[in-house]
Amino acid sequence: MNRTSGRSSRARRTFTVTALALASLTVAAPAPANAAAAAPAFQLPFPCGEKWQLNSWGHAPALDMVKEPNQAGTDGAKLIAPADGTVVQSTYHSNAGNMIQINHGGGWFTTYIHLKTRSVSVNQRVTQGQQIGQVGATGPTSNGHPHLHYEQAFDSNGDGRASWGAPGTERVRPTFNGVEYGQSNGQEWNNVTSANGCSVAPVEGRLYREPSGTIAVVAGGAPVRFSSMEELNASGYEGAPFTNVPAGWLNTLPQSPRDGTYLRNAADGGISVIAGGAKYGLSHPEWTALGQPASINVPIRLINTYGAIPRNGTYLRNHANGNIVIIAGSAKYSLTAAQYDTLGKPAFTNVPVGFINRIGTDPTNGTYLRNPVTASVYLTVGGAKHGLSYDEWIALGQPAPTNVPIEWINTFGAIPRNGTYLRNHVDGTIYAITNNHKKALSYDEWAALGKPDSTNVPINYLNTIPNA
Repeated sequence: MNRTSGRSSRARRTFTVTALALASLTVAAPAPANAAAAAPAFQLPFPCGEKWQLNSWGHAPALDMVKEPNQAGTDGAKLIAPADGTVVQSTYHSNAGNMIQINHGGGWFTTYIHLKTRSVSVNQRVTQGQQIGQVGATGPTSNGHPHLHYEQAFDSNGDGRASWGAPGTERVRPTFNGVEYGQSNGQEWNNVTSANGCSVAPVEGRLYREPSGTIAVVAGGAPVRFSSMEELNASGYEGAPFTNVPAGWLNTLPQSPRDGTYLRNAADGGISVIAGGAKYGLSHPEWTALGQPASINVPIRLINTYGAIPRNGTYLRNHANGNIVIIAGSAKYSLTAAQYDTLGKPAFTNVPVGFINRIGTDPTNGTYLRNPVTASVYLTVGGAKHGLSYDEWIALGQPAPTNVPIEWINTFGAIPRNGTYLRNHVDGTIYAITNNHKKALSYDEWAALGKPDSTNVPINYLNTIPNA
């Protein structure tokens, strides 16, 4: 814990670490090998962006820290909590000088000695990034040289405390931002940059690593997590650098890539555009026509999670002619400029016409459409529509409708086409539609027909259709 001044003389430094041991300290076994898995997401105990030199000297895994460059600014440097916790010691020790110990929960402790000042008291709750004191040179074992002596410890004997300050105590190798230090005596780590309190802005295509070891690439503003190093390497990132981020940072981002993201399968080079939860594989001419947009390599596993047809309420724009279509019930409707304005000029995704052409024009049975002008909701089934009363909509479970122009709604007739099956949502009776008439089916008749899918409808709708 004592340090000579100047880098050239560090190798000749003498050690008095055992003098710090308190009579009450107990010798404990090293922390179990699995203890690190439960560790808090410790950050360097200094403000975001500061660079510090770490040395194990002859007391690994404990570390001495001085500010870079050339130790300037070490004396009086701001000391902040590396993780949330409760102060269990804040005192002046005869050898260590001003010292603080924090209990971070789960058996994990940190200890700070030689402090210039202490700004927390016993039983005080602290949060990560909160100032707890200043770095200094108090206590005879500092040799009058400003530095922070830092220890992480695990309560391996379960007595609710963590011994510190000497070999054989419960201190373990410190980890900051997921990187381990203090592996052996005589090691030095230069320009270790603090991420404590940093606000990290995600960058497209960059790899990020949480302390747990989880690595993700940002694509469309969302983290795409890799299930293994093999998958990461297969996606084209072998040897690529990553940015360390605090635990939980990945969860603060949107979890799905935004519409208009281009994902690339590194195995075959295929690029897909994403819109409304669906993918469309681009040909090379289509990709070129779109302006050769940048793409992000992701596992094929992710690409395969997307379907072929966008979700309800997705807007696609034919990049060749500017025409915009709205998607509802796996069908499309081409909008006029006035209709697009009436719908509020929602965001759209530029796509090739091939993507639009593979989407049909007949919504799936049980699609709910809403006229945004009157707020009327319509149930569509078999090419027909039924305007729902408020009570009918409630009785059907308040299904989510899609706002569409009334002109699309008006294209639907009153009676479903032949071969449509309607189900009275109250009593479960199923009706078959034939030649603009309905016929109630027995269970055996329905089963003999192969138990075709039916659409729940209100009884009032059924009553508008003549019996066969």
